[in-house]
Parts: sequence; C-alpha cells; structure tokens
Amino acid sequence: MSTSHSGLAQEEATGKVRGRSGAIFGASAIAALGGLLFGYDTGVISAALLYIAPEFGLSEGMQEVVVSSLLLGAIVGSIGAGPVVDRIGRKVTLIVLSAVFTLGALLSAFAPGTEVLLSARVLLGLAIGGASLVVPTYIAEIAPPPRCAAGWCR
Repeated sequence: MSTSHSGLAQEEATGKVRGRSGAIFGASAIAALGGLLFGYDTGVISAALLYIAPEFGLSEGMQEVVVSSLLLGAIVGSIGAGPVVDRIGRKVTLIVLSAVFTLGALLSAFAPGTEVLLSARVLLGLAIGGASLVVPTYIAEIAPPPRCAAGWCR
C-alpha cells in the first residue's frame, strides 16, 4: 500500500491542526466569553436592583430605564462595531471592547449617582453588542481550514 502525496499533505496538515488545536481552543473559549456577558449582565441586574433601587432612590420607571439602558447600548454597539472592525480588525476590536467593558463595570460598581450608573450601563451595552457581532466571526477565522466554517477560511 502506498500513500499518495495528497494523503501525506493531509496528514501533515492534520498534525499541524492537532498541534495548534489547544491554542485555538483557548483563544476561542476566551473570545466566546463575550457571548456570556450579554446573558450575565441582563440577568444580574434583577438581583442588583434590590440593592440599587433603595440606594439611589429609584422609582419603578427609573428602574426600568436602568435595566433597558444596557439593551440600548447593545443595539448601538452591534450596529456601530461593523465599521470599527473593518477599520482596525477583529482582534484589536475585541481588545478595545474588553477595555470598554472593564471601564463600564468599574463605573457601575462605583457609581455615585443615577446618571453615572446609566452611562456605565450604556457603556456595558456598547461592549456587549460589539462583542456579539465580532466574537462569532473571530472564532470562525481562527479555526484551522479543516474545521473552519464554510466560506470563512483564509
């Protein structure tokens, strides 16, 4: 039995894929955390409102505004991330979004008033919406050719 040249090339490619699969899995797992942010931040506010509402003296209507401000930011972030990605690339965009998310989380944690809290929630939404757009395509692009999504391989 002889192995054809294309068979050897395929085995070599598979070996390269196996060697890089740990790094690719790690990068994909970290990038996929961006998708978890959306669910976590929209869910955690329910419990946080028990403490936030009395602290800031929020009416029921203002509580609704605090909750929905993240969603408003997510809409703007998902729409606005496209041109940013085209200009600076997916990886750099994800790094910038991580910094924006960190800033929003810190502002939320140390918000002295309702205005800062609302601004922080909008910032968090921008980062989450942008990540929702960028993360799936970034993961598809870093996948090796035998496993990548059809049409996204380099």
